[in-house]
Amino acid sequence: QTIHKRKKLVLKLFPCKIKSHYLPSHLETSRPSDKMSTKSKADRINAGLSKFCPELAGSSLARYPMTGDRWMQPNDKHPETGAFLFQASPQNVGPKPDHVYGKGPFGIGYYHLLCRQPYIILYEKHMNTAPSMCTCFGAGAKENYDEWDDIRIILFQRMNSTRANDDVARSDMMASSKATAQAQY
Repeated sequence: QTIHKRKKLVLKLFPCKIKSHYLPSHLETSRPSDKMSTKSKADRINAGLSKFCPELAGSSLARYPMTGDRWMQPNDKHPETGAFLFQASPQNVGPKPDHVYGKGPFGIGYYHLLCRQPYIILYEKHMNTAPSMCTCFGAGAKENYDEWDDIRIILFQRMNSTRANDDVARSDMMASSKATAQAQY
């Protein structure tokens, strides 16, 4: 209740829109993009994923919204091909379909997108490529940063999710932030 009163006071003093840290801007309820269909929102997110994470481009496994029922482990075998989901490789020999190269719990190599580890790797890479918000870089700098931030949130939610499902990932993050807020206040 105190948090709700504080939020009302902040909104009264600063009537601008305060962006949620856990919900991508194009999914917030008071944005103009809400008039877009769910399909166009998903298309926008998928375009951003391809733009900022080229390893995900063209992969049906990484398309938003993910609807899997669980994360697989890197030492599991692929349900269709029977190949292990982690392929050790001391050096990056180029992109492999449905895999992300990086360091993880099984060492350095290619982690399959059916596992959570690729999203941890991609999040770390993504955080090192933040675009500037300075308006001196052009009128599109803010939009580019907002798009980058939306993808950051999607990757963060996926890497912390209990299942390979974007709805569950969002719910997990909301529950985590609520627990943190209750512990603090």
